[in-house]
Amino acid sequence: MFKINLNFMRRQTYVIKKNMTDHDFLMRIRIGDLLIDESGRKGRVIAIDRYNRIGEVHYYFRRDKGGTILCII
Repeated sequence: MFKINLNFMRRQTYVIKKNMTDHDFLMRIRIGDLLIDESGRKGRVIAIDRYNRIGEVHYYFRRDKGGTILCII
């Protein structure tokens, strides 16, 4: 009988606020982490897109339950 250690599967839970300006905080979010925003939407991150616009950085966190959480810095 094999014993499987699932500790490596544990991920962090992050709360994202609209007025967040911490670039390092958003860079720590990884695929598999649980995100919760101010309006109560939550879900596991399945994809992360980061786009550099003129003077802004857009972070798109796609959730497993559908939808996207957008952060603009």
